[in-house]
Amino acid sequence: MSDETGPPHHPPRAHGPNQHPYTYTRLTALEIDGPDDPLPGHRDCALVAAFATISLALILAASLLPSLGPEGPGPWAGARFALQSLMITEFRASSARISGRCHLALDVTNPGRRMRLYHENAVVMVFLDHELLWVARSSGFVLGPGERLVFNVSTGGADESLPVSDAFVPTALVEGRELGRKLRFKVKYDGMVREGLNTWREERAHVYMVCGWVEMGFVSESVVRGGPANCALENF
Repeated sequence: MSDETGPPHHPPRAHGPNQHPYTYTRLTALEIDGPDDPLPGHRDCALVAAFATISLALILAASLLPSLGPEGPGPWAGARFALQSLMITEFRASSARISGRCHLALDVTNPGRRMRLYHENAVVMVFLDHELLWVARSSGFVLGPGERLVFNVSTGGADESLPVSDAFVPTALVEGRELGRKLRFKVKYDGMVREGLNTWREERAHVYMVCGWVEMGFVSESVVRGGPANCALENF
């Protein structure tokens, strides 16, 4: 007859290759034998201390690497940036060559003072039926209120096959490393009428603005009709 008053029975513990008992199972449970923790709040204090240490380390890392965190108030605080218009004044396309001229106006305002906006480089991209047609770059520019940028565009050659269509969608991409703030825009513009075409409708127009190598905004608008090429962007 078994003695039911003896010490409580513990399941056998798993042993490793060297016969040393494991203190954990294969999954996630932690096997702990012996008396309960004499200090119930000890583990909580350790967790709080660990979290505080991690938080302090993250704060120090953010202060040492400001480019990874949000920018604080600077000379651009309170400034308003808006791409005002994109005008395609010349556009010539053939099966082997695309050329033209693009005028880009960027409105820069700041309460109480006039400011000039500097970009290290700028890119204007034009799409023909959603296919990239040409890209124009400038090595750097300084733009003030009311000033415009002009891009002379020429690309294509014997080794390139470029798409040709009766309508195209102008798309603007502005790059810079000095702006560093997010913008959203609403775009409204008319499409350029090519020879033999009176009017057309484009369902989606795309505009990218990139500053500090970070995407600032992507816009899709619904209605585009034929006429002189003119793109107006408004903050919303």
